[in-house]
Amino acid sequence: MVYQNNPSPLVGWLMFHSQRCLHSPASMNAAERASFGPCLGHVMEKLEEATGVDRIYQVAFGESFPHLHAHLIPRWPDKPETFAWDVADHYRGTSDGSIEMADEAETAAMNDKLKAMLEADPPPAIDDAAK
Repeated sequence: MVYQNNPSPLVGWLMFHSQRCLHSPASMNAAERASFGPCLGHVMEKLEEATGVDRIYQVAFGESFPHLHAHLIPRWPDKPETFAWDVADHYRGTSDGSIEMADEAETAAMNDKLKAMLEADPPPAIDDAAK
């Protein structure tokens, strides 16, 4: 499941959630393990296409609440604050209000674009990924 936030720290920043409550991939059953990677890869591929970036970071700490979620973060070539660990400082800044969130209209437009792409070409189903 993909959650798109508006406001968002960056245009295209997504959260990729497991469908049931678990702490990490180590807690997945066989079908979930077979599906997780292909689904995550598919969503990341579509996010690269939608944003035009050549890299999407995926970060999962599992500390805020006990539910597996990975942040999918575009590395924008014209925004050095999105490179490697600097993106964590950017996130902290948007959280404490010292840095503005991404433009809501741009974020909403990107969310709509990605949603349409995923509706036209959805991630593999668990049964498909397990084959």
